[in-house]
Amino acid sequence: MDDQNEKHNIGWVYVRWAYLDLTQEQAQKIANFDKQQRPFSLSNGFSAWERWDCEFYVFYDILDPKQLTRYVDKRDQEIKEHEQSLIEDDNSAGTLKEIERALEKINYLETHFLPAVSKKFNPYLYIKDPLHTKYSFLKAEYNNYLDKKHLEIVADHFRHSRGFQPNTLKAKLLRHKIEAMYPEFSTFEKKMDDITKTVVEFLKCPPGFFDLNKKEMSSIFDNLHSFMQKAWDDYIKSGIRFYSISSSEDKRSEEEKDNDLYFSLLLIDRDYYGYK
Repeated sequence: MDDQNEKHNIGWVYVRWAYLDLTQEQAQKIANFDKQQRPFSLSNGFSAWERWDCEFYVFYDILDPKQLTRYVDKRDQEIKEHEQSLIEDDNSAGTLKEIERALEKINYLETHFLPAVSKKFNPYLYIKDPLHTKYSFLKAEYNNYLDKKHLEIVADHFRHSRGFQPNTLKAKLLRHKIEAMYPEFSTFEKKMDDITKTVVEFLKCPPGFFDLNKKEMSSIFDNLHSFMQKAWDDYIKSGIRFYSISSSEDKRSEEEKDNDLYFSLLLIDRDYYGYK
């Protein structure tokens, strides 16, 4: 079976690199290289440029000068095509619509949702001494989470897109700003260490909190839901092609949902954690 796989892999190398007129020894070396790189590529994912750089480093010692020239010419052509594809995607209607949607949501949060919440929800009415220190710690941890995520967004973007997709980066950073404006506690919770989880236990939602505040808060979230639904409906009606992501069933109890919502409100920061 291993011999058959090896023959298949070498055969694929001959087909893929037909224009190089490889010898059997060269094809074997390239097949070995592909075999070594496959697990790494699947688990970590080379960027396009990392793949080309790594490939060139290996091929330099395998190919003769004439073959190497043909390889570099072909590679340069592929790079130009890839760059053009990135530019076209960055200026597509879908990417520009994502920016528009994010800006609309930011405007709604700034002008409607957050002012309404600030009038009805004061965290210091529920966070009493000696819990103030723990509350400050939790907000500091959320700030660290946002900072780390911001760095990851920027680093990953330039690793895969370099400077060819400024609109795509803008859309990503706008979505990050939204997360700074109205925290997603459930997402943050998945990244918490044990110490932060322990602090959360101390600050859990008071029993019956939303029952006591139902009238005051329900209209605010009803309006947010209506805004989000209308924005989504408008996006669908725009006819822009998008990839549908199926969402898994929400299996949280009502108590867990209330707790997640309570912490999202608790973590709201008027300066958006420095991302205003």
